[in-house]
Amino acid sequence: MQASDREHFVSALEALAATFRVDPTEALLEGYWMALDDMPIEGVMRAVRSAMRQCKHMPRGVELRELAGEINNATRAVHAWSAVQKAIGQHGAYRSVDFDDQVINATVRNLGGWIRLCELSSEEAEKWTRKDFDRIYTALCASGVTEDQAKHLVGAHEQTNAGTGFESRAPTLVRTGLPPHREGIVRELGPRSDKAMPAHVVNLLAAATRTA
Repeated sequence: MQASDREHFVSALEALAATFRVDPTEALLEGYWMALDDMPIEGVMRAVRSAMRQCKHMPRGVELRELAGEINNATRAVHAWSAVQKAIGQHGAYRSVDFDDQVINATVRNLGGWIRLCELSSEEAEKWTRKDFDRIYTALCASGVTEDQAKHLVGAHEQTNAGTGFESRAPTLVRTGLPPHREGIVRELGPRSDKAMPAHVVNLLAAATRTA
């Protein structure tokens, strides 16, 4: 949320508190703001409406996030891998693709890119690459990705055309069905932005690069 959303947020939380006969003190409202400030205001409003209809008690911040459709990163990774496997079957290595979950783009890029991933056998992908995908995807969900990391994934046609000067088709948008990430997960940083990542994330990416 933005600072400009604060008024709508407070009104929604005051209405929610009144529904459950809870005193909407300044401390309570600030606590909910801290728990939910990385969500879009639309998600908060959706969660508040759902809570009024479904809950018997005033929901905590984590419960409102769940009501907004948020899922934890480990569960996201499972769905993200399924989306990648489906896209490989539908589009193959020749088409450039752009996942609506841009953390998938960043994860695949750190595993060697779209073409390499498409060329793996099903057995190899499931036995080894999936483990790296899950670890890196989960870490990047927590740390965020840069705009460069989040760019679309280049397929064989685009790669070839880039060397010959021919114009390539726009990448195919792959819809995953996953809910949006928290606001600001794709950040604008310079070319050495990996220095700003937590050490465990940098180590994961380095390990994946060595095994690619």
